[in-house]
Amino acid sequence: MRSRHEVAVVQCPACGAQFDAPLWLILDGEEQPGLLQQLLDGRLRETQCPYCDALGSLIAPLLYHDARYEQLILALPLSVASASEAESLAQHLVGLLHQQLLLEQLAEAEYLGHVHLAADLDDLQLMLDHAAKQRALNTFMASAAWSWPQPATIELLKDLVQSHDPDQQQAFWQSLTVAQQSDLTLMLDRLATVVPMDSGLGDFLRRFIA
Repeated sequence: MRSRHEVAVVQCPACGAQFDAPLWLILDGEEQPGLLQQLLDGRLRETQCPYCDALGSLIAPLLYHDARYEQLILALPLSVASASEAESLAQHLVGLLHQQLLLEQLAEAEYLGHVHLAADLDDLQLMLDHAAKQRALNTFMASAAWSWPQPATIELLKDLVQSHDPDQQQAFWQSLTVAQQSDLTLMLDRLATVVPMDSGLGDFLRRFIA
């Protein structure tokens, strides 16, 4: 099993009772789609006291892996470790994952030689969300039956997708010329006809198509 967890002893912040909770340290998105969804929803580190039902959260590093998309990302909150401890921890978690991938004969992939860093789980969520939007856009671009506008417009759309901040996206939109906005509006309209509006890219499109 690529994913790994430990049992953490948690003290309830409300009633003070102690209870056990799973603490995932390595999460493989392909192997554990349910846990991946919890991560994307911001619920992976949530705890609930079995005695009083109070909610809490755990702060711990997480190594995220998904061979389908060649993703290897370490989320390491600054409060967890110093720089030297972070490096040691990263080597340990990657080593554990590497051992399992060796058994599956997958350990020679080039992407495994470089670990991307995320500041925390929120940052990791943003990175995964951005990657999903890019995949959806690339899939659509590869399968579209109609001709794209000028290549410069495609680059503008990519810039827009890459921005995670709604205010930054709005500022970017307002910085475009009328002609650029027209080209992007046409492209977004066409994207909206083929992208499910409950998808990550659909959420992005909804902010610009009204």
